[in-house]
Amino acid sequence: MNKIPLKQAVSSGVWYECRAKQYDEKVHFRLRVLGFERTSVEELDPSNEQGVTAEGVLWLLSLEVVNLSKKPVDASTLPDVMRLIDEDGFEFEAFASDLSYVDGSPLFRFSGGCCQRLSPKIKASGAVAFTLPDEDSKYYLVFNEGSVKEA
Repeated sequence: MNKIPLKQAVSSGVWYECRAKQYDEKVHFRLRVLGFERTSVEELDPSNEQGVTAEGVLWLLSLEVVNLSKKPVDASTLPDVMRLIDEDGFEFEAFASDLSYVDGSPLFRFSGGCCQRLSPKIKASGAVAFTLPDEDSKYYLVFNEGSVKEA
C-alpha cells in the first residue's frame, strides 16, 4: 500500500508506518489520522492580519506523528513530504500561506515555527491544511518518494 485512505484511517484509528524523502533526507515516522474536516481561514487564524485567502475549500488533516528517524527532524518536513490525491489521481499539496501560526493553532506544531523539531520516539499532535476543490471525492494521503504500511 502506498496511500492512506483518509475516511478509513479516521474511522479505524490505525497507525501507519511511513517513509518519505525530502531533498536528500529520508524521514521515517509512524502516523495516525485523527480527523479530516472542512474549515476556513477565519477558524484557523481569527486575526488574519495578512489577509490570507484560500482558493478552493480549506480542509484540516489532524494527525499524531512519532518520528522513527534516529535524529530529530524539522516539524515542517511533515507537510513538505505529504500530498493528498483524489480518486481520479489529482494531487494537492499542503496549504502554504502567511497564516499566523500562533501557539494554540492546530497548525502550529507542524508549521516549523519557533524552530520546532520532532524528537525521535516522542508523539506529536497537530494538523496540516489543504485546499481542495468543492466536490465530493475520496482522498488519499501519500508521501514524496515514499511508502506506507499499517504499523
